[in-house]
Amino acid sequence: MRKVRREVLKTINDYRKHAGVPAIYTDIFTNHAANEYAKFLLDEEPDEDSLKKICEIHRVVGEQDSVVGFSYLDDDRTSTDPTKMAEFMDAHGLLLEMSETMNKLLAKEVTHIGIGFAASPQMVKIVELISTRSLLINRLNQEEDGSILVEGVVLLPEKTGIYAARICSSTNAKKDFGLIGPPRNPV
Repeated sequence: MRKVRREVLKTINDYRKHAGVPAIYTDIFTNHAANEYAKFLLDEEPDEDSLKKICEIHRVVGEQDSVVGFSYLDDDRTSTDPTKMAEFMDAHGLLLEMSETMNKLLAKEVTHIGIGFAASPQMVKIVELISTRSLLINRLNQEEDGSILVEGVVLLPEKTGIYAARICSSTNAKKDFGLIGPPRNPV
C-alpha cells in the first residue's frame, strides 16, 4: 500500500504546487488511524466520535478533517493487482473532482495528511485525514550519551516556536523518555 499512498500524496502535492501552496506531509500514526477508519467505514456510516476514538488509540495529535472516497468494483472483472492500485486511485480521483474536497486539500493551512485504505469484494474506500500541525518531525533517536535527537522542520514559524518538549512512550503517556527545555538557572 506504500506505493498507492505515495501516488496519492504525489497527486495532492502536484495540485498544491499548481495552486501555489506548500506541500503537505504524511506520518505513520495518522496513516494507521486512516486505515482503521477506512475499515470501519466499510460497514458503518461516517461518525466523528468513532474517528476521534480511532485517532486517540493511534496517538494522532490535533483535529482531523476526514475526506472519504469510494469506488465500486466491477463484478465481472477480477483485479490481478493485490494492492488494487487502479481502484484506489479511481476512488481518490473521484474525490479530486469535487470542489468541496479540493478546497480542503488545497487549503494553505493544511500541513499533514494520513491516507488509509480498505477493500471488500464490492468496493474500495480511501480515507484522507487532513490536519494542521506546527511541526514536521523527520527523525527521533536516542543518542549514546542518553540525549534525544529530534530532527524536523517548524512548518509555521510565524505562529510557532519551540520552547520545550516532552517525549513520552507511545503506549504510556505518563512514561517520559526525555524532557527538552531551556537551561535551568541555579537558585
